[in-house]
Amino acid sequence: MGHAVDHNLLSLVQQDVKLLIMDYKTTEESLAQQRVDLTAMQNTLTSIQDQQSATRVQQEEHDEQLAAVLEWKEQQEKENEEILAKFVSVEKMLSEELLIRVEGVEKGLVEIDDKVDQLFAMTEEKVEQLKQGFAKTDDKVEQLEQGFAKTDDKVEQLEQGFAKIEKDASETGNKVKQLEETVRNQRMKETKSG
Repeated sequence: MGHAVDHNLLSLVQQDVKLLIMDYKTTEESLAQQRVDLTAMQNTLTSIQDQQSATRVQQEEHDEQLAAVLEWKEQQEKENEEILAKFVSVEKMLSEELLIRVEGVEKGLVEIDDKVDQLFAMTEEKVEQLKQGFAKTDDKVEQLEQGFAKTDDKVEQLEQGFAKIEKDASETGNKVKQLEETVRNQRMKETKSG
């Protein structure tokens, strides 16, 4: 009777050990998948950082273009002021016909000024779009960083799970050894008594 109970107990322990080994393998596969996911996230972050660097270069180019446009506009305004001052002087000296010609030139200068203003407005709009792009990229980077933190938490939980499984497996191994020792002693007693 005792031998059958020991045999059943050993069978149950062996079954528990098999389940623990299956759990360990499943957890190990889950950890491997988490590592793959983490690598994919790191690659995505690197790609976003590369895009952000390219966007910064574009913004620097736009800033240089904007500075050049502003410098050109200031030069144009300065030249316009000088031309207008000359026109005032010429108006006083020349006849009505010359005055009409001068007004035509002034109209052309106003159109140039309007075009410069339009170009300046378009450049400012592009700079604003770039700033919005940076804000979106920063949001994506922050989301990825949060994802990394969650993944780190999951990895830590898995590692704790591994430690518990290893401890349980060790305890189960000790129980199996104790049972084997008990069965061996029982058999020796039965052999001696038989």
